[in-house]
Amino acid sequence: MIFLLILRDNKKLLVVTNTFPLDNIDAGYIDDPEYDKNVTYVLKGAELFNSTTGSWTRTGSLNYERHSHTASILSNGKVLVVGGAACGFLNSAELYDPSTGNWSITNSMNWTRAWHTATTLNNGKILVTGGMSDGVLALKTVELYDPLTEKWKNVSSMIYSRRGHTATLLTNGKVLVIGGEDDTDYSLSSAELFDPSTETWTMTGSMINERAKHTASLLKNGNVLVAGGGTGGGVFPGMGPVNTSGIYDPSTGRWTKPKLNKWKQNAITVAGGNGEGQKSNQINKPVGIFIDKNKNIFIADYSNHRIVEWKYNTKQGQTIAGGNGKGNRMNQLNGPTDMITDQQNHSIIIADYGNRRLIQWLNQKQQILIHNIDCCRLAMDKHGFLYVSDVVKNEVRRWKMGKYNNEGIVVAGGNGKGNQLNQLNTPTFMFVDEDQSVYVSDCNNHRVMKWRKDSKEGAIVAGGNDKGGNLNQFSQPQGVIVDDLGQIYVADCLNHRIMRWCEGKEDGEVVVGGNVKGNQSNQLNCPHGLSFDDEANLYVADCSNHRIQKFEIVL
Repeated sequence: MIFLLILRDNKKLLVVTNTFPLDNIDAGYIDDPEYDKNVTYVLKGAELFNSTTGSWTRTGSLNYERHSHTASILSNGKVLVVGGAACGFLNSAELYDPSTGNWSITNSMNWTRAWHTATTLNNGKILVTGGMSDGVLALKTVELYDPLTEKWKNVSSMIYSRRGHTATLLTNGKVLVIGGEDDTDYSLSSAELFDPSTETWTMTGSMINERAKHTASLLKNGNVLVAGGGTGGGVFPGMGPVNTSGIYDPSTGRWTKPKLNKWKQNAITVAGGNGEGQKSNQINKPVGIFIDKNKNIFIADYSNHRIVEWKYNTKQGQTIAGGNGKGNRMNQLNGPTDMITDQQNHSIIIADYGNRRLIQWLNQKQQILIHNIDCCRLAMDKHGFLYVSDVVKNEVRRWKMGKYNNEGIVVAGGNGKGNQLNQLNTPTFMFVDEDQSVYVSDCNNHRVMKWRKDSKEGAIVAGGNDKGGNLNQFSQPQGVIVDDLGQIYVADCLNHRIMRWCEGKEDGEVVVGGNVKGNQSNQLNCPHGLSFDDEANLYVADCSNHRIQKFEIVL
């Protein structure tokens, strides 16, 4: 087991190693070259990964060997390592200083413990819960570490003893503790909440399944996704695996099984649909689309050389950029393919594809942000970085919003046209997740690639089985969106369907369309952009039908 922490400068990864696998010396290092391969060693080594150079370096070693400990980043940038086990269970704690690369001893916990949790609270304190100790299979004791005083304080114990559980900081500041094994060696389904303002615990809804050694992830909507783990009596190695998952809703305190959304198969036309043309009730080859919180639709109206805003439940759109004929003047566009809207300052960043420029419109004033770029599609992440796919250089570059006086950073492709894992062939739409992983529709390779942040090559997460119409194939994929559960939605352009793929699965499934090319309400014709509204209704830029289709979710 190893612990990974991204340090505060967000460029280096601290790896704190513990147990040493007998046949894999790369997991850590041992100072004594005469180690016995028949013995499991406990390590105190630590290493740093530099994401800029892609290299590893050793840093200062822990003062104590330990495994099954926790590591937490403090608000001052230091790392707190707590507890674990070696020859026995530990209560010691250490601090890592990234500025010096050294470890120092801080005050010890009141309890020895391993297989516990450590959670950084909004007030900067560290909440440590449960675990296993000498003569105790599972603890219910809880402690708080104050980085300012470096002192520990006992607080109210959990209602249940737990080890191998999870602890998740919710958006309301409370901590959700889930599952684990109790002091009778059986896995739990119960969950409880810690309130930092009162330092007390209350029960909340129990999971549908018992589990320990699972994962718990905070979703963008504030819910918590729990997946996997093990169940049944006995110590960890003897547990039976669990392949189920559950979602906890803090607003109700209830658990539900994740369900795959379904949509009505007959769509409603919400923009265009009045034939190919440039009237206010028409669009001509829509490409990129965006739905705002008020369900207004922003459309890159490609062949009309304009950006159109179609207000919710209206019969016609309003031109908000371009619309002055095809051209390269500042007030003109030439085949816009995508846009990003900033509704706070009413600005729009546009991929002005035919003019090979990225241009911003702000209150009918224009500014060219990037010249001479074959900008195909755009995306933005939560940190304010702009991503641009380039169909000539076969790459995706990233810029910090507002800082375009540089060449940007290549985050996908950039190794020439090709079908290797470090290459792209006509990248189009992108989606950037919470971890800044970039999903790219690799159009002419008929696949969707996922490039993790700072990686040198991508992974195929959908398609990649040549061009075709089977469930494991695409034909020139376009729009791509990834939901909170990691499900990948793709506009399969020349198969005239929208597909859903779960990462790791060999086949996708058709969610709408797929009824051959056509203009009926259950048909599509070269779908491009995709978007969801806040009710999970699905919108599709039905490009060659010159309309935007809304597929309503089935509740």
